[in-house]
Amino acid sequence: TPGTCSVRGQQEYLVVIGNDFFNQRTVRRQIAIVPATLTIEPLPTTGRPADYYGLIGPLAARAVLDRERVSAGEGVTLAVKVSGRQIDLVKRPPLTIAGVQVYTKDETSADGSRTFRWDIVPSAAGTIIVPVVSFPYFDPNSVSYRHAETAALSLLVIPGRSRDLGIVGTPTTTEPSTPIVQTIVPTLPA
Repeated sequence: TPGTCSVRGQQEYLVVIGNDFFNQRTVRRQIAIVPATLTIEPLPTTGRPADYYGLIGPLAARAVLDRERVSAGEGVTLAVKVSGRQIDLVKRPPLTIAGVQVYTKDETSADGSRTFRWDIVPSAAGTIIVPVVSFPYFDPNSVSYRHAETAALSLLVIPGRSRDLGIVGTPTTTEPSTPIVQTIVPTLPA
C-alpha cells in the first residue's frame, strides 16, 4: 500500500551456545534498529499494459521445443522458463497456435524460475511457428513497464499418419508364371 512507514525498535535473535547436542543452550539477544522512514510510492498508471498483474522485474523468459521436427499427429513438448523475482506471481500465459492442438501439462518452480509446459500436436504437414510468449513486468530501474518475451520457434511437421500419405507412381503388372514340374525317377542299386 502506498504511504510512509516508520521502522524503529529492537530486533531479537537467538544464539546457540555449546559444541555438542547435549551441552547446547540458546541465548536471546537484542539489537537496536536505527529509526528510519520508508516511503512507498504507487506504481505509475501511464504505460501500464492491460495484461499487467503485479510482477516487478527484472524478468527473463526463454522457450524451447524438445524437438524441431515431428510427424503430423505426433506430439512435441514446449517448455517456457521464466526467471526473476516474485516467480510465484507468474501466471501461465494463454497459448493458441493455428492448426495445432495444445494441451496444458505440468509446471515447476525452482531456484528463482518457473517453467510452464504444453504438448503441441500438429494435424498436418508444414512449418508451424510457435508465437512469442510475453510476460509483463514493472522495471524499477527504468521506472517503466516492460515485457519479458521468448523468441518465436519454428517446428517442421512431416507427413505421419496414413491418411496424410499418398502413393506416387504407376502400378506394375506381373504376368502369371507357369509352374515348373520336375519328375524324379529313383534308380535302384543293381
